[in-house]
Amino acid sequence: MSLENPDQRAPLVESQPDAYMDPVWFEFVATFTALVNQQQRTIKEQQTAIEDLEQRVQALETP
Repeated sequence: MSLENPDQRAPLVESQPDAYMDPVWFEFVATFTALVNQQQRTIKEQQTAIEDLEQRVQALETP
């Protein structure tokens, strides 16, 4: 597959020579995956912080 010459692209499906996968799609998937992974890390960090705060509150409430 040549990005410089789109006519040299390999078809996505051999039986359908007009079906091509645009390289922008791969960039989108990579960016989306990175954002989802970042969001999951943020959620995990926030959940850890919440659990830490809950433990501190329980420690303060316990005589």
